[in-house]
This record gives sequence, C-alpha cells and structure tokens, in this order.
Amino acid sequence: MILSDLEIAWAEIGWWDLMYQAGPPQAGASYNVPVFYADSFQTATVTISVSTAQKEITAGGKTYSVFTCTVPQLKSIHYVTSEGQLVRVENTEKNIIADLVEAVTP
Repeated sequence: MILSDLEIAWAEIGWWDLMYQAGPPQAGASYNVPVFYADSFQTATVTISVSTAQKEITAGGKTYSVFTCTVPQLKSIHYVTSEGQLVRVENTEKNIIADLVEAVTP
C-alpha cells in the first residue's frame, strides 16, 4: 500500500478501495497491512480492525450496509460493504470525510 503524508489523498483512497475489493472485510477480523509513505520514504505496518456487525450509512444519496474498519495509526475509519466496496473514509483527527458518489450517465 502506498500512502501520502497528506490529510486524505485521492490516490490513497483508490489504494484502500482496491485492497478491500481484493479481500473484503470479515466481521471481527484484524489485518496488518504493510505501507509505504511516498512523501517521507518510510515504511510501517497499519492495523485494520473490522467491526463485528454491519450498520447502515448513507453516502452519495444511497444507503449501504457496511462494516466499520478502524485504522488507529492513520486516525481514520473506513466504511466498507461485505463485497469490499469502500463507501466512506473518515479522518477522525482532522474531521475530514470523503464519501463515494456514483456518476450517472443520462
């Protein structure tokens, strides 16, 4: 996983989305993910803790049933469907939220 030292980078959200799609979260699981910070050329391991139950949230005008995946080292929470779709990324330290919005072609 390649990360940025910025608050929430769009490329970082894309990496997390790919990771969750490749291995959807399992209730109550904990994962260690090796990361590389491109800005500072540092490596680390972050831990993702998945909630034991799903909850409903609304993002982009649509309701999703999601697992809450906490990432303490990044001070963030990821909201992910059981299929692995990343719906919301929240930075709890800086109060920043990025929601999935689907593009619709008329």
